[in-house]
Amino acid sequence: MKRRCLNYLISVLALALFTNIAATAPVLLWDRSEDPNVVGYRVYFGAQPRSYFTNVDVGSQTSNTLSSLRQGTTCHMAVTAYTADGVESAFSEEVFYTPPIDGITSAALTNSIRLTNSLPQLSFRIKTGQNIRIVSSDNFAAWQDIFTFNAAANRTYRFIDTNSVGKTLRFYKVVATPP
Repeated sequence: MKRRCLNYLISVLALALFTNIAATAPVLLWDRSEDPNVVGYRVYFGAQPRSYFTNVDVGSQTSNTLSSLRQGTTCHMAVTAYTADGVESAFSEEVFYTPPIDGITSAALTNSIRLTNSLPQLSFRIKTGQNIRIVSSDNFAAWQDIFTFNAAANRTYRFIDTNSVGKTLRFYKVVATPP
């Protein structure tokens, strides 16, 4: 189906994401279009910027609860408006969100990375009793655990990724969960 753009821009980028402290699902919000012909909105989702694999028709609502996102996986989102005739606007500005891996009990640790004998070495501060997970990805979409441990003392921890041999691209997250 050929897609036509409406002559107006929906002021969707008052797009905002928020979560509350009780770790409920975040909500995507946007401003209602000023065009009187708009009867509904679609929210588009994708693992990569501007590459959407699915959409949800939310009717005339100007919000969508993001309840089925995968933990630790970044989701890119944009909204379109449509008329009763099926004419759909261009995509709004894009936003993205990465649900925490372990809800509100985890935090990504700031880390530094350098090459040691051509292998990546991560350095980060840990605290006694923390459960530490180091996860990696080749594409920002699929993350896998590569090392986990319980911190025995407050200190700087260094991890060398010996499994990265032959990888041309590798991304890391260090996630700490309190005891």
